[in-house]
Amino acid sequence: METAALAGAAAVRIVAGEQPAGDSEAIRRSAIALLELSHYGTPLGVKVVTENFRDLTSTVDSWRNLLAETGNEVSTIVDFGNLAKKEKEAGIVFGTPLAHSFHAKPEYGDDGSINAESLRQLLRLAGAGNADAPVSLIFDRDGDMWEGIERIKNVVLSVEE
Repeated sequence: METAALAGAAAVRIVAGEQPAGDSEAIRRSAIALLELSHYGTPLGVKVVTENFRDLTSTVDSWRNLLAETGNEVSTIVDFGNLAKKEKEAGIVFGTPLAHSFHAKPEYGDDGSINAESLRQLLRLAGAGNADAPVSLIFDRDGDMWEGIERIKNVVLSVEE
């Protein structure tokens, strides 16, 4: 954390855990550790952020329980691509008020095209609950990274309020 502070970082991301989703003891331990780190980082000017990433926060319920255990004192990165398809919208609605930032990772069709309408809908949900959190564009496919980011950017810029 000292290094992050010296580098001028506003936050550090801490993975909540790799234990199975719903493991209440792991959720409790993780919340305690995240709060301890948060209290340590606050005087340094460094926030602690977690993410819906890895097993412990792989379901909306487990992610919600973890953040609730911290008293919602720890913010989160809301990664669209880390949410199960059936929980994607519910996860964004849940995580948005606590979002430090968003990872806009689109779904793709079999032909490699971006599912633009789905991404726009997810961005609208995120913007409705937290228009101030920054959005990182994530291209995680084969091919030219910058061309892929440009395609995602074009969808993001096409979102109407």
